[in-house]
Amino acid sequence: NGWYHMTGTFSLDDTYESAQRVLLRFWQPTALDYIIDDVSIVSEKTEVPSTMPSQFPSPLPVPTYSPLPTPDLSNLALLKPAEQSSINHDSGPEKAVDGNTDGIWSNGSVMHTFGGNNFWVVNLLSPSYISVIKVYNRLDFGQEYLNNFELEILNEKQEILHSEVFNGNKPTVVEFSLRPIVIGQYVRIRSETILMLAEVEVYGWVPPSAEIPSTSPTGIPTKAGFCFSGGTQVFVENTGPVLMKNLKVGDRILTGNNKFQSIYSFGHRDEGSIAEFLQFLPSGLEISKDHMVFVERRGAIPASLVIVGDQLVGGSTVSEIRSIYRRGVYAPFTISGTLVVNGVTCSSYVALQESSRLRIGKWESPFSLHWMSHAYLTPHRIWFSWVSEKERVNDNGLSVWSESSFRAAQWLLKQDPLRILCLVTPLLLVLFLFVSLEMLISGSIALNGIPLLLFGFYAVRFVSRETNRSKTKARQHQYKQ
Repeated sequence: NGWYHMTGTFSLDDTYESAQRVLLRFWQPTALDYIIDDVSIVSEKTEVPSTMPSQFPSPLPVPTYSPLPTPDLSNLALLKPAEQSSINHDSGPEKAVDGNTDGIWSNGSVMHTFGGNNFWVVNLLSPSYISVIKVYNRLDFGQEYLNNFELEILNEKQEILHSEVFNGNKPTVVEFSLRPIVIGQYVRIRSETILMLAEVEVYGWVPPSAEIPSTSPTGIPTKAGFCFSGGTQVFVENTGPVLMKNLKVGDRILTGNNKFQSIYSFGHRDEGSIAEFLQFLPSGLEISKDHMVFVERRGAIPASLVIVGDQLVGGSTVSEIRSIYRRGVYAPFTISGTLVVNGVTCSSYVALQESSRLRIGKWESPFSLHWMSHAYLTPHRIWFSWVSEKERVNDNGLSVWSESSFRAAQWLLKQDPLRILCLVTPLLLVLFLFVSLEMLISGSIALNGIPLLLFGFYAVRFVSRETNRSKTKARQHQYKQ
């Protein structure tokens, strides 16, 4: 994604007495890599007064650097409790989580086992979002022992959620990028040969303390949000993984098929609201029950219809579904109406029916609720993408436009089937004009115009059939009289 250059000067307001050696360590607690090509140290001999001054001199200016937002990731394994199958040469498991990646044995930071069927495991102490894992090998001897090993991520019950096998040739550092991310508490490395690891780094984040436990909080009002939780993760162009709560209008996020699109609005954004979410494991996706998510062979469906065993598009097979409560609700809108959250392709919209397709009475139309919602919000996209970026929100953080559209759609779907079609038909004609305008701008009119024409055909056919059926019933009633 390009190079980011940083230059500047740090001032260390510390005094060291009779220092003979100085060790400088530059530590970047994320999954990003930095190259440091020039460092100089300037020191000054000084007489330390018997009484230290109450204030130190003002530090030098902060270094200037090109903007690079830092992903909300940290090394979760650092100084955490660890275990291993056996200990050789007094080199225990704690040496692989001491923050020192030095692979030289004599420097005392390499763990060592012996025998066969070896393992090393670290306990992160709580379920955590895991994005990247780095395994540092011993460098001065026996690098081939790490040629073949298995990485496992386990939940709090020590059940395996994710596993990967590495096969290589004398690796120095092995990096695992988890897409989608995995929620786990233990990270384990298994090998049939001895293990000699300099360090294991587990990058990710722990759900914020402000989040609510998995049970409904007593005495605290909750909302049935139509959103994602703030702890879920989105990939931002030229930045990397960013928490949902840190997104802003204008961010270009991954929307699927390796394409990035800008967030043009938030349908809902309220950092203080407490809402119920469904949590899908092992991806860690946290989504409200009415929000739509894409499932293999089922299309975009409400999250409430997802079952264990479903394959999420872009993600993994659902192994467990939990009901949790979180503080903060977020619903970013993109031009395509999709976004990738925790590696899973999701819709920007909610479903107003318990189905994947629009139902009118007993008739199931061939049109998905995702597509209908996308067409319904076409005027909204055009206005806030090309006319104005300022959007009104109510006290609950809901977009006024989105809320009014949502309530209108709710009212419409409560009517009888014939009335729904009579009202939807002129609405579709208006939307067709807006959709055509949007497609002309984006150059995709040939692809997206077909669904509207099909819907019009089925709508007219349904209205005609219902009208004839009503006339037949009227004649039968008149004949009986």
